[in-house]
Amino acid sequence: MSHGLDGEAFQGLGRLCVDAAENCVISAPDCVGMERIEARFHGSAFDLHRHDTYAIGVTLHGVQTFRYRGATHHSLPGQIIVLHPDELHDGGAGTEDGLRYRILYLEPSIVLDCLDQTGASLPFVRNAVVTDPVFRTRLLS
Repeated sequence: MSHGLDGEAFQGLGRLCVDAAENCVISAPDCVGMERIEARFHGSAFDLHRHDTYAIGVTLHGVQTFRYRGATHHSLPGQIIVLHPDELHDGGAGTEDGLRYRILYLEPSIVLDCLDQTGASLPFVRNAVVTDPVFRTRLLS
C-alpha cells in the first residue's frame, strides 16, 4: 500500500526551516487517513493534548522529552516513539540543542487495514520509546 510519501515530499519544503534556531513544522502532501510532518523545536514545544490517531515518529536530532502514561520519556536520535490514539501527552526538546523529528499520524482504521485486522482490537505497543533499526529505516524511507 503506497501513499506516495517518499523522502522527496520534504525536499524543497526544508528551505522553510533554514534557520536552525527557529521552531517550525513542515507537512507532507495530504493523504487520506494519514498525515506526515517533520518538526523542529527548542524548549517546551507543546502542552498536554491528545490525537485521535496513532502517532509513530523518529527522533532525528536532539533529545525528545515527553510525558505520557504517567511517566516522563526521552527519545534519542534514531529511536522511535509510539503514541496511541486519545492518550494525553506533551513534548519538547530535552536539551538546549533543540529537537528535530519526523512523525506519522495514522487513523486507527488504516492501521487495522494494514494489519488485515478489520473488526479486531486496535494494536497496542507497551513501550512509548522503541529502538528498532529496521522499523526506523522503513519509517524514514
